[in-house]
Amino acid sequence: MSESATKLPHSGNNPRTTAPDNSLVPPQTPATYLDARCCIEAPGRPVLALRIGLPSPELSALYREHCAASMALLTACSPLGAVVANEQNERAMELLRADVQALGPVALPGTGRDGNPASQWPSEASIVVFGIDSDWAAELGRRHQQNAIVWAGATALPELVMLR
Repeated sequence: MSESATKLPHSGNNPRTTAPDNSLVPPQTPATYLDARCCIEAPGRPVLALRIGLPSPELSALYREHCAASMALLTACSPLGAVVANEQNERAMELLRADVQALGPVALPGTGRDGNPASQWPSEASIVVFGIDSDWAAELGRRHQQNAIVWAGATALPELVMLR
């Protein structure tokens, strides 16, 4: 974990979250992110919907399949939490895919979906990158102006990592 991020206190069933000191993100935003579904679209498998803070045996199986011990769900959509035109999101995702391809890890398509069925927020195209460490994942998120990323280490326990 980068030096600029610290663990947030949690208790009971609260998911694992990290955030930078003096976050610039509105206080209600992390709660919305924590409720999201992080979907992995692996060929030949049903869509896997991960939840922050809940371990996933299915994610562990994908780790074994891709010889990885970590993953990040990254997007370049909605920079800094702003709703933008679909065309802008598509161009941003092309740049993110190029950055990931240059690193060389296994990557699959994904989607970030709001966990609240009444929400007006659109699903966001994402990319699931296997074998990426948390610092590289956070750097890609910052480079693409994201408030947060989802990262999971060897335990296959997705964490929300706030970036700003």
